[in-house]
Amino acid sequence: MIGFIKLVGWIVVILFLIFILSWSGSVGGALQGQLSLSYDASAMPDTIRPDSEVIKIPVTLSYFVSGFGVKLLVQLLKSKTVPVSLSLDNIPVNTTISVTPQVVYPVIRETKPTSPETVFVSIATSKDMPAFQTMHVAVVAKASMDKGPFGRVTYIQNTSNRIAIAFKVGYYGNQQYDYTPFHELKPGETVQIPIKISGFGNARTQSRFEVLDPPENWTISIPSEVFIGTAALGEEHTTVVNMTVRAPKVEGYMNELQSIHVRVVSMAAGHPEAGFDNSTVLQVTLRCRGGNSSDILDDNLHISLKLGIGIVVGVLLLMVVMLVIRRRFV
Repeated sequence: MIGFIKLVGWIVVILFLIFILSWSGSVGGALQGQLSLSYDASAMPDTIRPDSEVIKIPVTLSYFVSGFGVKLLVQLLKSKTVPVSLSLDNIPVNTTISVTPQVVYPVIRETKPTSPETVFVSIATSKDMPAFQTMHVAVVAKASMDKGPFGRVTYIQNTSNRIAIAFKVGYYGNQQYDYTPFHELKPGETVQIPIKISGFGNARTQSRFEVLDPPENWTISIPSEVFIGTAALGEEHTTVVNMTVRAPKVEGYMNELQSIHVRVVSMAAGHPEAGFDNSTVLQVTLRCRGGNSSDILDDNLHISLKLGIGIVVGVLLLMVVMLVIRRRFV
């Protein structure tokens, strides 16, 4: 019984001291709130693909208190919770970032809990952001002060903390090709086909060219690769690649239709692992028609001779038919 009376006496003394300190304004509260924030950086991918990927990163939050009479006061406030609000700061432009939930309610403890609260930060980036640049967003946690009866006694001071989360923007590749898909040329003639390439990606792009199954006896050449700037860095992002085609030179008259296929593989310049699967096949159709003048003349004579023979045969057949009809009716 005496031990119980002593315990009650100590409680009264401690509460009285807390009341006096808080009332006098000498301190904001008897106990100081402590907030600890952390996240696992290994959960963050190397890059976040723009306009197609949303990454959720868990952030752990631990809340506890320290100060004079902490053990006793925590016993008095047993199972009581403190609201901790979460928000974001320094959000980079062209990103969509959120934190959920925005409020958690940890139990008041005197030591750092073994099972902290968890919130999730969702991050999505835009193709307008330069690729491979590291960005940061800050997660801010604020714990409200805890007041006693009548709102006059502050048991626990408010506190806040913040943590920066780093992430890297991934590569967005988007190439557009403008060229004339049909050309006509003569045997032995060379034609140059300009291919205008416009890059709408968020990084400098390296494009490689390969002619697939070139037609026999045709000569085709095109640069093996070209580099294109990006508007995300304020660079010129168009270029022209010239494909040179020479038709075969043959004897006689030629009338041939051929299709040329060019594979274009685009990737981020300096980062071949990014965008290596971005492949496009361009098709150009070529008609080679013509020959030397003597050959053309011979061909015309052959055509005229065949036409003349056809007309004569037709007239003879018509005359025979008319003769047969006349004899029947005479």
